[in-house]
Amino acid sequence: MAGAVIGPGVSIRMLINSGSSDTITANADPNVFAGYAPNRVTGTDVIYGADGQDTLDLSGYPPGQVFESVSGNDLLLSLGANPKPALRLTA
Repeated sequence: MAGAVIGPGVSIRMLINSGSSDTITANADPNVFAGYAPNRVTGTDVIYGADGQDTLDLSGYPPGQVFESVSGNDLLLSLGANPKPALRLTA
């Protein structure tokens, strides 16, 4: 089994991603999405429904190592020396 499923009505305020490609759906609470660091292997994560109350913790990366691009309504983030998008934020 890959990944984990959290049932409806469960609120997790801080989520640390896994080493594989995660599909994350934000809830209405202020959330922190963490686990992104240059020394940590992650897949290509997709985060749905994040808004201005949520925090994406990229504090392990200097500003010059976070690259943004847009694809349709999605924000793509490439991190560090890897040109492949590591994160897709979608409405």
